[in-house]
Amino acid sequence: MHFGSVERAPEHKLWRLHLFLGLVSLILLIGWSSVAAAHRAHAGLTEIERSRSNTEFEIIHRVFAHDLEPYLFGENNGVWEEQLEDVKKIGTYVEAHFALVVDGEALPTTYIGAETDGEFIFIYFTTPIPDDLPSFDVYNALLTNIKDDQLNLVNLTLDGETQSHYFQFGEQPKTFVMKTSGAD
Repeated sequence: MHFGSVERAPEHKLWRLHLFLGLVSLILLIGWSSVAAAHRAHAGLTEIERSRSNTEFEIIHRVFAHDLEPYLFGENNGVWEEQLEDVKKIGTYVEAHFALVVDGEALPTTYIGAETDGEFIFIYFTTPIPDDLPSFDVYNALLTNIKDDQLNLVNLTLDGETQSHYFQFGEQPKTFVMKTSGAD
C-alpha cells in the first residue's frame, strides 16, 4: 500500500529546528528553575519612618503571602479572602511577633490594616513616638515560628538616613537610635 511520498527536509536544514527546540527547552528550563528558586529564601521587610506630623512612627511590614497565608488560613486552603475577619487575624499575628520596646515595655500600636499586592502582603501599623526618645529596641519574630530560615530586615529611616538590623529565629531585640549622624 502506498500513501504517497512525504518530502523530508534536507539534513543540512534540520539544524535550525534543533536550535529552535533547544532554545525553547532552555528558556522553559530557566523559567521553571527561576520560579522554583525565586522564593527559596524566606524574607520579610519592615520599614519604620516618622509620620509627617513627626508624632508617630508609621510601620509597614512586607511579607510573602505564600509564607503567611497557609499558616493563618490553612483551614481555608491557605488563602486569604481579604474579609474583615482575615484582616484582623493578620494584625493579631503581627502584634504577637513584632514590637517597638522602650525601657522594657512595648509601645502601644494601632493596626491600620493589610492588603495584598502581587505575591506580598503589606501590613500597616502606627505607634506614638515618646518625647525625648534617644533610642528604642525592635523585636521582630515575624514568620520565624513558621520558617526556620526566615530572615527579617528592619529599616528605620530618620532625616534621610537609614539604620538597619536583620532578625532571625530566637534573636533578642536590637537597638535603633533616634539621632542620626547628620542631626544636631
